[in-house]
Amino acid sequence: MDRFSKSTDAVLRKCGWSSGRSVDVSEYTRLFHGKKLHYHKSAESFLMEFDRLHISFHNGFRKIDFYIDGIEILKAFCNYHRLLDYENRIRMDATLLGEAEVTQNILIMGENGSVYEGCDDLLWLIGNNGDEALDHLISGTSAAVEVP
Repeated sequence: MDRFSKSTDAVLRKCGWSSGRSVDVSEYTRLFHGKKLHYHKSAESFLMEFDRLHISFHNGFRKIDFYIDGIEILKAFCNYHRLLDYENRIRMDATLLGEAEVTQNILIMGENGSVYEGCDDLLWLIGNNGDEALDHLISGTSAAVEVP
């Protein structure tokens, strides 16, 4: 069975991803711990493979942009109360992953590996793991589930 849908795989490869890709996340780890935010192994594994990807494509209706860039979101993110609200709603610690819709929404990963997209008071589960979330964001293979 393929890891991603064909369309997701094609977009990821066009944006610089390849199977076995590995990124040094030591700076991210240092920054994260310096800000005293939650950081867990499932997010580290995901970031090691997908960090610093700018995924931009046209889905037939509109241009889609999102960034998986732990360092940049850590430098820019200042709404820690919002992150705490999201953690309370998903009932677990979460790690910042990047931004969707060009800084409108943030992407976070729960300590169990599930991925969420948040914007202001809204929060959606977009995948039970990083691969499902990427398929959702790129190919729309699954519906997002709103988190109350």
